[in-house]
Amino acid sequence: MSTVDDPRSVPPTTSTTPNHNLPRPNGPFVIGAHDSDPVCRWDAAQRIFSRSILDQAAGGSQGAAFVLRPALVEVVRALLADRASDPALLALALKPPRLSILADRQTPIDIDALHRVRTQTMAALARELAAAFEDAFAAHRAAGAYSADPAQVAQRSLKNVCLAYLTTRDDAASHALALAQFDAADNMTDAIAALAALNDTAADARDIAMARFEARWRDNPLVMDKWLALQATSCRPGTLQRVRGLLSHPVYDARNPNRIRSLVGAFAQSNLPGFHAADGAGYAFVADQVLTIDRSNPQIAARLVAAFNRWRRFDTARGALQRDALERIAAAPALSTDVAEIVAHNLAD
Repeated sequence: MSTVDDPRSVPPTTSTTPNHNLPRPNGPFVIGAHDSDPVCRWDAAQRIFSRSILDQAAGGSQGAAFVLRPALVEVVRALLADRASDPALLALALKPPRLSILADRQTPIDIDALHRVRTQTMAALARELAAAFEDAFAAHRAAGAYSADPAQVAQRSLKNVCLAYLTTRDDAASHALALAQFDAADNMTDAIAALAALNDTAADARDIAMARFEARWRDNPLVMDKWLALQATSCRPGTLQRVRGLLSHPVYDARNPNRIRSLVGAFAQSNLPGFHAADGAGYAFVADQVLTIDRSNPQIAARLVAAFNRWRRFDTARGALQRDALERIAAAPALSTDVAEIVAHNLAD
């Protein structure tokens, strides 16, 4: 389990030319679909996901149409049909690698293409294997009340991965399914999973669930950290404006490290499409927050500025915008040593 999302398991590629020399999926396909060891199946599934997304992100930059790879479909089909293996490991195998992991395997980084293809892959699988995802979702619903029993925890993991896939179809049925889980949830895991499944949609169900969560938990700051983080990591249009607005929300406290990490930190470090928006607005916002927070909490500010650490690996335009943000931070008077050291390292030739 120490190799979860290990980028070393996938050969590097580039965002400008499809890598036709990538190993064909025969070995990983056989292992992912049929191996008796679920850890090996997880590793093989991650390899196939990564190869498919990285190769198609590269091809998409040249105008190639998105194609759902048959090998990936069959591996996911086999994982969903498995009722003998640990559901928690199956859930891990079914999750595509995170954007940050995929970005580590691409130079220059094309975050828009990676995000688009990763989303298309999940949505296409959800359509192609709709019945299988629905069956697995139903099969792993807990029969009784909430329990922290490991078996039930594992069931929730797989059920909620299936829900995440189903909502990528962005239709009324999947929105209703997620909202029904949210309303019926007797535990935070299921409630947050339902919110997360709706988080990128434009559905009314998303706003309804967010409002209900806030109304129930607004007096519990630690729980509201989850609410802040979800809003900061949404890929819906207008997320940055929403994050700016939440800086004035009663639950947010600019002096509290947990609140900063949950809102500003989540946007800078986990919302890669938002932070790396082509107009540079995400960079400017985070730079402003670094300068403000540095006055009272240099350690948290230093963690935020680390979001710029990979600026040289982006395209020329985004790289220049990130460098501008770093230089603006570097020029600020009375900059803390914590932040100054990271900025100086990033700007060093």
